[in-house]
Amino acid sequence: FIADTFEATINHSTANINVGIAANATSTSNNAWNVQLVNPSETDTKQVWTFKYNAADGSYRIINKAYPKAAIDTSGIAITNSTNIATYTNTGSDDAHRRWFLFDKGDGKYVISPAHSSGKVMDISGGGKTAGKNVQLYTYNATPAQIFTLSCYIPTAIKDVVFDVDFYRSEHYSNYDVYKLSNSELYKHFLTRGLFAGMQG
Repeated sequence: FIADTFEATINHSTANINVGIAANATSTSNNAWNVQLVNPSETDTKQVWTFKYNAADGSYRIINKAYPKAAIDTSGIAITNSTNIATYTNTGSDDAHRRWFLFDKGDGKYVISPAHSSGKVMDISGGGKTAGKNVQLYTYNATPAQIFTLSCYIPTAIKDVVFDVDFYRSEHYSNYDVYKLSNSELYKHFLTRGLFAGMQG
């Protein structure tokens, strides 16, 4: 369990590349876009995901920030190797093919597995590490193509003054790069969501 709801990028564990929707994606009637690797961008919210917790089983719905009606889904509710992973309309229901478990592998790394198919996980086709490589479902094999890190999303607009990060790290307050917020209520908003866990002013 990480948090009830949080926003993060899904990052390849060994390459500077993220999981997202192509930057040139435009609106569709059923919110269907392919999920693929994309080059990191602080301003492209198509590569930012909102994780919404399901207390019944500990899984998450993963919803695109740019298109909040688009949830990560498995095409055709299939469970075979190489099944495509895409977004589809988020109905607000907790259909198993639109819920995902985050399995902690330690050191900030996770395996992401669909609730409707144990043993299958999110995977980068062919072990690719470049933009455009497809995201698919595949049997777990513990390769880097199936292991991801999650980076908490902090909008650029609130990164107004950077803390002395080395000081805070030396005091063991946080493992994240942390930022001072000019608005104290906004600071509290992030603090309560665990982004700056342990920091007290």
